[in-house]
Amino acid sequence: MLALWDVCVERGSATEVAAAMKGVVKTELQNNQVDLAAQHWVELVKVAPTMTLDTASLLRWCRL
Repeated sequence: MLALWDVCVERGSATEVAAAMKGVVKTELQNNQVDLAAQHWVELVKVAPTMTLDTASLLRWCRL
């Protein structure tokens, strides 16, 4: 997924895979990969600024 994300960002079509990238961020949070999730979240909201996370994911982020 991350390789596809990079290609889409380069081509200017990242919004097409934004939902899948959100899934990557959620999985990273579930696996306690907070720094990586934060990096990917910043990349994601640059192309999809209205993207949100569910409450459970946000709470995971806050706990860590």
